[in-house]
Amino acid sequence: MLDKDTGKLLEYHHLLQHPKYQEDWDILSPNEFGRLAQGLGGHIANPTNTISFKSKNEVPRDRSKDTIYGKFVCSVRPQKAEPDRTRLTVGGNCINYPGEVGTPTADMLLVKYMLNTVISTMNA
Repeated sequence: MLDKDTGKLLEYHHLLQHPKYQEDWDILSPNEFGRLAQGLGGHIANPTNTISFKSKNEVPRDRSKDTIYGKFVCSVRPQKAEPDRTRLTVGGNCINYPGEVGTPTADMLLVKYMLNTVISTMNA
């Protein structure tokens, strides 16, 4: 996140230590992850159960080499109801997971069709 006062980019750990931002980010980030997980002590109305966290001893020994780093990325999205947003990203170049890890995107044919439609429409 960009600090408007100093012009510096602040990462998650900076936001948690910064006197100006600490209070907001200390609440908003756990709320966002609580929505994705199984809730947050009853504070989240409709958790999605999208992710679950495991302790180190729950990882099978043969898969321990496949654990990967994570990085919290913070941004401000003024158009959202909660503008302060946090995402957890993982090292995509290092993922060794037997299931699907990609994000589905539009087929190239669909992209070409949409671009052609926009280009071919007068005054678009």
